Amino acid sequence: MLSACGGGQQTEKLNEEAVTKTVNDLFDAIKLESESRMALAYPDITELPSYYKSDKVIINKIEALKDKKAKVSVTNEFTTGLGKLVTRDIVLYLQPDSLDVDEYVVYDSEGLCGWDSRENNTYRYALKTGCINEREDVTDQQRALKMVDAQEMMLVDAFAMYLELMADVTFKVIEYDKPYYSSYVSGEAKCINNSKYDIPKLKYTISYYNYQDELITDDEGYVTYDMLKAGRTRSFSFSTRCPESVWRVSILPEFDVELIEKFIADNDYTGNEYAEYISRKAERDQKKDVESIVGVSEEYPKIDTLSSVI
Repeated sequence: MLSACGGGQQTEKLNEEAVTKTVNDLFDAIKLESESRMALAYPDITELPSYYKSDKVIINKIEALKDKKAKVSVTNEFTTGLGKLVTRDIVLYLQPDSLDVDEYVVYDSEGLCGWDSRENNTYRYALKTGCINEREDVTDQQRALKMVDAQEMMLVDAFAMYLELMADVTFKVIEYDKPYYSSYVSGEAKCINNSKYDIPKLKYTISYYNYQDELITDDEGYVTYDMLKAGRTRSFSFSTRCPESVWRVSILPEFDVELIEKFIADNDYTGNEYAEYISRKAERDQKKDVESIVGVSEEYPKIDTLSSVI
């Protein structure tokens, strides 16, 4: 049975009961925070970085689209951890289940994911570099797909920043001592932040070596629990249990992934970075195609995660 739908296009009449059931199943699963049940109603919800909770959902409108697809507008209500009632309008896109045409699944959404550039460093970076255009990339799955590119771009930038920070944040051991009667090495050092970033709670790793320049032991500590401002120096003391006499002490800074990602996201960009990334990627793919034809292969270094190298 056919029904008219906007612009003279003909669409098959929806099974609104099946559509409604899937929408209710999804929000019931969200209420229970059951990701396995959510995935039954919305298989690609796992691609989203987050989703809004739900206490109550109201289906406002069901629209028929081409190919038996549907657009459903809902109002979702939920209570925050602070007890504030929040209402959000959400749009769901559904299509017949490939395993059972009498059932429906959600294949995309608008507003189900909380895209907050203040909280999500990768999303803020994606907006600044032109990877995501909120006027064009409207649905959650469109943005989630672009976030994959943003993460790859960010990984390259973050690795470069990590090397930069390791070079710019330096340590100088002022003095250290291990008395023959003590099992501890104690000393004084200073940290010089020559980077352009204010670093909170800067952590370090200190390593102790014997006369053969072999590692005896290492330890961790904080230069300060406060902010180490760009261009500033901070002195600190250290003390570590050490079973041998010490010939050399080495100190290196530690930077966690989240801090580096925040620095990257806070930087200024032209907005053309994504277009340049796509251009370089196309050139690399073309080069690989040529290499596969002529039988020549060039190794491309690959870093899967920043945490694997810091």
